[in-house]
Amino acid sequence: MTELMFYLPLLVKTHVFAGKFVSGAIASAYISSRIKSTPQVIE
Repeated sequence: MTELMFYLPLLVKTHVFAGKFVSGAIASAYISSRIKSTPQVIE
């Protein structure tokens, strides 16, 4: 039970950070693809 209380906030933080990072990467790839008008590979 103590492990869950320890990992849960960490999991939430990493999930929020990953969501912001992925959305930012997709947005930057979309903008760069619009500027270059070339298909971008999203990793």
